[in-house]
Amino acid sequence: MSSLSQKLASLFLIDSTGDFTENLRLLEQYQPAGLLLFAKDLAGLSEKAVKERLAIYRQARPGLLLAIDQEGGLVSRLSTLYPNRSYPSQAELLKKGADFFLAENQKTALELKDLGINLNFAPVADLALDPASFIYSRTLQAGAEETGPAIAAFIKLYRQLGVASCAKHFPGYGDAGDTHQAPAKDLRSLKEAQLI
Repeated sequence: MSSLSQKLASLFLIDSTGDFTENLRLLEQYQPAGLLLFAKDLAGLSEKAVKERLAIYRQARPGLLLAIDQEGGLVSRLSTLYPNRSYPSQAELLKKGADFFLAENQKTALELKDLGINLNFAPVADLALDPASFIYSRTLQAGAEETGPAIAAFIKLYRQLGVASCAKHFPGYGDAGDTHQAPAKDLRSLKEAQLI
């Protein structure tokens, strides 16, 4: 029977500590729903070593969500493991056409799956109109008419390949300010917000 701590932990996806042994201890002790990996979890390791570690994590916590932020462009954790592989931003991919966009995202999804990562915190579905916005370079840099179908296609592709994806963030969020730094407010009128 699970303890109250384990029941509560099963509701959470926790950040990796960056330390394999400590992560394993947390997974075994608390049994969280998932573990979010960062570049620090891949640094200095071979592909084989990463696969072995992730397999041990899954053994310690059956059904574990192994997550990562692999958007491409500025947020590319896999670049640490595969320094010779280019991971352009989603906007760069989309500018080369929908087929190219999907083909490149398929490569990334299959790499994640091969490693044992089953959840990608991507794509960025946010709509930002201001190129000075902190999130702009991570978006598709397109309006809703182009962004919506591309995001839907990305999610469908990942689902077909057996990797979960998580569209982020609330559309318009980026133009409102960087919530990594401080609380943000969106003072636009409804009419202004609908222009996105």
